[in-house]
Amino acid sequence: TAFLNLPAGVHGGGGRAMRPVRAWRTSMVRAKSQLVSKMTVEAKRGIRVINKAIGKLSSNKNTIVNPRLKANLINPKISGNLSVKNIPINKIKYTQASISPATRAGQSLEEVARNMKWRGFKPEGTIDVVEMPDGSFKTLDHRRPVSAYMGGLEKVPAAVHKPFDRLPDALVGRFTPKNTKVHQMLDLRQKIADSRGINVADLPKKIRPKTWDEAAMLRSASQRVHPKGDPDFPLEGSYELPKIK
Repeated sequence: TAFLNLPAGVHGGGGRAMRPVRAWRTSMVRAKSQLVSKMTVEAKRGIRVINKAIGKLSSNKNTIVNPRLKANLINPKISGNLSVKNIPINKIKYTQASISPATRAGQSLEEVARNMKWRGFKPEGTIDVVEMPDGSFKTLDHRRPVSAYMGGLEKVPAAVHKPFDRLPDALVGRFTPKNTKVHQMLDLRQKIADSRGINVADLPKKIRPKTWDEAAMLRSASQRVHPKGDPDFPLEGSYELPKIK
C-alpha cells in the first residue's frame, strides 16, 4: 500500500530509479506551499469581510447585539475608551469570593484549565476588567481567569474599561444587587456618592450602576451577604483567588 503514493513504475531501487521519486516529492511540496499560500490569502480576505460586517452591525442602532459582543467590538459609543489586550493574571483583582466548580455548560474548571493549558485562552472568551490607577484590573468575570491560572497561563485577553466608562444599559440589571442589604451598606454608598460627586443623601435607595467601576463595587459588596461569600470582602476586590464551592 505504500507504493500507492508513488508515481507509476517507481516501486523501489536506488540511483536513477529514485530520481522520479525526488522530483515527485518536490512537486508535492511546491503544490502544498501554493495551496497554503492560497488558503492564507482567502483566510485574510474572509477576516476582512467579517470585520467589515461586524463594523456595520455595531454601528446600526436598530440592530440588537449582545452587550458583551458590543464591548469586544470596541464601540466607543457603548464602552468609552475601551481597549482589548492581554493582561497579567497576577494583576487581576477578583470581585467574587467564590465560584462554582463548573461552567454553565457543565464543564468542570479542571477540564477548562487543561484545555487552556494546551490550546490557550480562546479570543471569544475575553473577560471584562476595570483598569485602576494603581495598575490592577478588577474583573467582572471569574471562572475563565481562574481556569487560566489553574492551567498555568500568565496572561489573559481582556476588554479593558476605564473606571468611569459608561456601563451599557443592557448590563445594568445584571449588576444591580437584588439583596436590599447591599444598597444599605454605608461604605458602598459613600464610595459611589463620591465617585458621582454628590452627597450620600442624594443617592437613590436602590443603586443602579452607571459605570463599570460601580458595577465592580456592587459585585464586591454583594459578596458580604452571599451565602458562599465573605462578610469582610473589600469593595476594591481581592487578589486572592475565589474559592471553588
